[in-house]
Order: sequence, then C-alpha cells, then structure tokens
Amino acid sequence: MTDIFTHIDQITPAWLTSCLQGHGLLSNGHVVSLSGREETTAIGSVICHITVHYSEDATPSAPRQLFLKSGSSDETGNDDWRGEVAFYSHIATENAPFAVPCYHAAYVPQPAQFHLLLADLSATHARTQWPLPATHQQLEQAIDCLAQLHISWWEHPRLGHDVQPRFVETSLDQWLKTWEEQLTPYLGFVGDRLSPRRRALYEWALPRLLARLLQRRQDGHHYTIAHQDAHPYNFLFPHSSVEQSTRLVDWATWDIELGARDLAYLIALHLFPEERKLVERPLLQRYQAHLRASGIHSYSWEQLWDDYRLFVIWNLFVPVEQFCFQVPAYIWWGHVERSFLAFDDLQCSELL
Repeated sequence: MTDIFTHIDQITPAWLTSCLQGHGLLSNGHVVSLSGREETTAIGSVICHITVHYSEDATPSAPRQLFLKSGSSDETGNDDWRGEVAFYSHIATENAPFAVPCYHAAYVPQPAQFHLLLADLSATHARTQWPLPATHQQLEQAIDCLAQLHISWWEHPRLGHDVQPRFVETSLDQWLKTWEEQLTPYLGFVGDRLSPRRRALYEWALPRLLARLLQRRQDGHHYTIAHQDAHPYNFLFPHSSVEQSTRLVDWATWDIELGARDLAYLIALHLFPEERKLVERPLLQRYQAHLRASGIHSYSWEQLWDDYRLFVIWNLFVPVEQFCFQVPAYIWWGHVERSFLAFDDLQCSELL
C-alpha cells in the first residue's frame, strides 16, 4: 500500500530522513521534527509550507523548507492528481530546469488521494500577483521556460511509447458531440452577454477547428510535452535570473501536444490587443531562436505562426471548458473578450 500524506503530521522524521538521504540531500545527521501551516486551495488541494528541524550534525545544505501539496476525495480516480504525479514521476527529472524539484510523489485511485513533496522556492522565486499581467521581462522568462520544456521533449522517442498521450484519439463526430454538449449550457448561461455574431462564431468555428486539429495531428511532427495551463500565474519567476531559472507549477493537465498551444495560452489568452501586439511576434521569435540554438531547424516560422493562430482559435473554447468545470466566472470572463479580439486581430478565420 502506497503511503499518502494528506496532512503534515503524517510525515515522520524517520521517513523524511530516508527520503532526503535517497536524494543525496542529507549525507549526515537526521530530521528531528517538522512544523508547518496548512491551507486549502480554491481547487480543493491542501498545501503546506514545511519547516524541517535537523540534528546538530546534519548536512548544512539540507533543505530547511519544503512544500507539500496533497488532496483526498471519496470518489474513485482523479485524472488531474494522477497526471501531476505521473509528470513528476516520469517526465521531469529532479534537475529539470523548468520544474520545481520533487522529492516524493504518490497517487492512489480508490479513494483518490495524492501528494507531492516539493522544494520550497519561495526564498528565490515569486509569482505574478493575479490579476496583474506579467511584465515584459517576465513574459520573456516564461517563453524561455516553455522553450526548455518543449526542447527537452521535442519529437522524443519516448512519446507514444512509455509516455502515452492523455488525449484519447476519437472520431471527429464523437469529439464534436462532446464539445457541443459543453457549448450548449455555456451559451445558455451567458445569454445576451454575447453578441449574435460571437454566438454564431462559436458554432461556426467548432467543427472546423476540431477537423483542422485532427488533420494537424496526422502530420505527427513538432510534437512535445506541453503544460496546457501555462498562464502567467503558474510561473515562478526568479528574484535573480542570473542564478535561477523560471519554473512552472501545476502540471495536472500536461499532454503530448504542439508547443504552440502553450504559447497561445500564455500570450493571446491573457493579453489585451495593445499589449499583445507589442510583444507577440518578438516572443514567438525568441521561442524559435531557442529551438534553433538547440539544433531544431525543421520548424519554420510559417508553421509556428500557423500553429500559434490555430491555438488562438482553440482559446475561444477555454472559457467554455472552464465554465463546465465550474471555474468562477471572474476567472474566465476576461478570457472571452481577449480570445475573440485575438481571433479577429490575427485573421484566424482564414485557417478554417
């Protein structure tokens, strides 16, 4: 039976000593005690900043602060929890520059429970305060982080083998039916808050977008691991970019996908037109420069731009999905406006 820690008092000093020794972080001494404060997040997970107290002979560099993220449910299975544990267990190594180091990860499906024991980077990194937009420097750092992630898994031989896609391939008719079942209650809820043109655009774009995405998937090139929730507030930005790298958190929705999905999600879904037009192309060019510097020359600017705009269209349906998952409207309503404005500005209808 896998041990799942859903509260700090379940972690014993002996267990943590063994865990840290296994990661080469505690060559001398041992953990004497732990302390910390727990709080529940908006999505039901429990987080805790843990302070570790060591014996006097302990390795001086052993981590004094750790971060525990956990959750428990009476239900059977939780795909987000399973996915995040799988990411830290099989995708991100401890030294991956785009992720927070993870020292232990576990998940059980019945009843659904999970935990992640992570390095606490609060002394060296900070998030952007919601709902403030990221600064231009932070956007560049976020692009650098995404490029590191995508390059490390670019057309990797493990993709499709021991790392399987989480998107279940289906027929266009079935995929369309699933989305129509989400779109109908969404349109009923927003009512005349949407103009007739925008309501019609949802229904016109949906079947064409899904057909285009399935067609693009048949190509099979340029695929990687994508975060798929790469909004500015899921990045930990370093206080000193010289010494530290930007990190991404909340990996529940990762999948095998085109990296352009993360780019469109970060830029087009979260910036209003005036700001977006200032940074959009420079950020995409910065991303492509990273690819080329790593030896990836097969991804042309034209293909990157088309893929980016394809996921700008996909952004139209992000608020639909968030509504169906009962995300509060104050989070997704701004996405509605920004996604339509980007769709029009970038003439995305020509792709459909």
